[in-house]
Amino acid sequence: SRARLLSLVDAAGCPFFFPARAVVPSPGARGSVSCGGVVRAMDEAPPLPPALERQTTEAREQFLIDYSTQRAEERAEISLTEGWEICREYGVDVLTKHLMDGMVDRNPFGNRGYTSLYSISFMMTAQANTPDQSRPIYDNVGNVVETFLKDKVIPQLLDTQLVGTPLIRHFSKSWENHKILTKWMKMLFLHIDVGYVTNNNVATLTSLCLSKFLNVAFGQTCERVRQGVMELINSERAGNQIDREQIKSCIEVFVVMGLTQINQNIRAVSEISKMPPRLEVYETEFETFFLDASHSYYDHISSGWRDELSVADYLERCETVLREEKNRVHGYLHPSTERRLLLRVEEVLLSVPQADLVNRTNGGMYSMLVEERDDDLARMFRLFTREGVKDQEAPMTVLFEKFVHDQGMALLKARQAEVQRLEAEGKKETTADPTMIIAMIALYRKTEQRVQKLFGNHLNFHKAMRNAFQGFVNQTATPKYSNADLLVAYCDALLKGKERSEKLDENSIEERLEGAMHVFYYLNDKDDFAALYRDYLSKRLLGSKFASMEMEKAMITKLKQNQGPPFTAKIEGMVQDHQMIRDVVRGFEEHCEKSAVNLPLPASVQELTVGWWPQQPAIKVNLPKALGDFTQIYEKYFKDRTSGNKRLAWIFALGDAEVVGTFPKGKKYTIAVTTLQAVALDFLGGQNTPISCTQIMESLGTDIETTKRVLHSLSCGKHKVIQKSGPGGKGKINEEDVFTPSSEFQSKLRKFQIPMASLDNIGQIKAKVREDRSFAIDAALVRIMKARKRLGHQELVGEVVAQLTQFKPEVSQVKNRIGSLLEREYLKRVEDSQGDWTREYDYQA
Repeated sequence: SRARLLSLVDAAGCPFFFPARAVVPSPGARGSVSCGGVVRAMDEAPPLPPALERQTTEAREQFLIDYSTQRAEERAEISLTEGWEICREYGVDVLTKHLMDGMVDRNPFGNRGYTSLYSISFMMTAQANTPDQSRPIYDNVGNVVETFLKDKVIPQLLDTQLVGTPLIRHFSKSWENHKILTKWMKMLFLHIDVGYVTNNNVATLTSLCLSKFLNVAFGQTCERVRQGVMELINSERAGNQIDREQIKSCIEVFVVMGLTQINQNIRAVSEISKMPPRLEVYETEFETFFLDASHSYYDHISSGWRDELSVADYLERCETVLREEKNRVHGYLHPSTERRLLLRVEEVLLSVPQADLVNRTNGGMYSMLVEERDDDLARMFRLFTREGVKDQEAPMTVLFEKFVHDQGMALLKARQAEVQRLEAEGKKETTADPTMIIAMIALYRKTEQRVQKLFGNHLNFHKAMRNAFQGFVNQTATPKYSNADLLVAYCDALLKGKERSEKLDENSIEERLEGAMHVFYYLNDKDDFAALYRDYLSKRLLGSKFASMEMEKAMITKLKQNQGPPFTAKIEGMVQDHQMIRDVVRGFEEHCEKSAVNLPLPASVQELTVGWWPQQPAIKVNLPKALGDFTQIYEKYFKDRTSGNKRLAWIFALGDAEVVGTFPKGKKYTIAVTTLQAVALDFLGGQNTPISCTQIMESLGTDIETTKRVLHSLSCGKHKVIQKSGPGGKGKINEEDVFTPSSEFQSKLRKFQIPMASLDNIGQIKAKVREDRSFAIDAALVRIMKARKRLGHQELVGEVVAQLTQFKPEVSQVKNRIGSLLEREYLKRVEDSQGDWTREYDYQA
């Protein structure tokens, strides 16, 4: 029987082999093996075949099989020279010829030819009488790879005629060939990797072959290849088609060379992609130059874009470029380049020209906001908030704040124009027109929606929006009424269930109140709003003019959430009082029934707590006998009920009554009026001759201003139940005017109301607010100094302004209150070592 030294190949193409220097005995062999393992005799080697060029694959394969079989059977040793010559000629040269010819077979040697080549190389390192030849074989592998690169690869790559796409194509092909060459070198001499490399701590065959490419081919061609790659990338940027796989192959060389420099244990080419990358070579030899070239490319081309394109089109082009650059990285660059590349491109395309793009007069951000080009605005925000833009969204927020402020100021100017129109027509300005407040609410909602939808709900845009709204909301359109006055009047109308002439259900009221609270949030003088709101609320509650108590409570809840419980304490007290009125009225009725008290007229009393309700002007009036008798009965009842511990004060200005009047034309009307109007009608109804304004004032016992307002409502309004004559013009009351019941009055309505101008003086309400502000500033100063003991002037003023949320005090106000506390010895100035006063204060307990 014959025996062979077999080299089996597993499914992955990796050969199993016998240990180095093993001897495989076989029956019938011509030589015998001694105990030392030395072969006594060997046959002559078979004659070598003709030159490689004249061989066929089958002939080479047959020669290798015959040679390896004979050597195995005869246990004959193979010299290094002979064995390497066979491995080179029938292995390496065959492979390189295939690679140079562009024919890459999966196995260029044939299956049996590869097995025989491996067996021959293995037998050279496993001979009993010959020293281990692994080192020379290892060196020969490196030398033959280096020779191939120098003779076949480098000359073509250095050809000056080879540039651009042909150069990259050739380099890419050379690299792919070298990976194939490296793989087969490792497979043909795998026993070297397992034995010699492992035992002597040298580079694996894969690392050795790759390092040859780095040291021999890459070093000499790197610059030309890099330049060619960048030219192709710029060509792709210009819209031309390129072979991305070739570029990817060239880029891979830079990455693999970095790994080859420091890693000698690469086992296979296929493992490179799975190993942690070392990017030193890639970054220094390619990426740095590539980033600079990209910056220069876009710096040159973007200036033309900005001259030719509108801002919107330019930004759209930039967004496309950034998307393409990202795809470019994913296509053939290393992933680590993505962030650095995008940063450089964002810098030159967006960061440098940002101010010009945002502030451009025609087509810039302001124009986009005016024209409501939401897609362009969203794109601008996305691009300018990218990492590579130095100023980020800051220039946009400045312009956004200006735009919103301008929109708000336009509303104020519209209000001014409307007031001027009214004055030109001889009409007075009132708070009844809610147009400006409604427009402010609409502007808020639109602006808020833009911030959320277009600007990513970014905090800085919210700040810009707040600054803009605070700027115009706290400016008055006209001197007579502030925006707080108009906002309170608008809320009053809503809580009465109407907006202009439209009647509202609870859902509509709730929605509009929510909008009003957005405007309220930006008011500086919230204490003004609270005082005026209480005044309006008192009229709604006492006149039962509110649409829904649930809506009243809902509004109080909104105010409390915005400003805290102390802000709404008095308002809540007013509502509580109103809800107790029914019990008070029922108690009085039960008292009258139980005590058999005969009332001179049907009437009821609403008891109010002084501290909660707005302070009303003290108006004296001479009541008719029936009404006077009623007040005396109620006062006795109240005194008995409270044991004299509470004092009762009548506020006739807030009362209401129904008067039945019969006029000369025979018609009877029921007229809803205030208590003061009822007293005046009762007095005038008993007069047969005209009576002057002054006489009426003396008879009623009121002041002249109150008398004029009462007479004006009865003689100058829609229902003129009193006839006026005298020097007073139309719609005006003069002290010398005379009045008589109107003999010509008639109305289609049998029951109607005669409204009267409020006796409240808004100026007095606001003066009281200013007075209360002084107390609030004093309290804040004492509170802060009690906690800090010593504080500088500027720090103290700053903390006071920060603590007071219901109004924004002027610095001069705070300074005056500090002076007042110094005079009252709550504070004391700090003296320095020389006895001079400093700008610090100490708290005096």
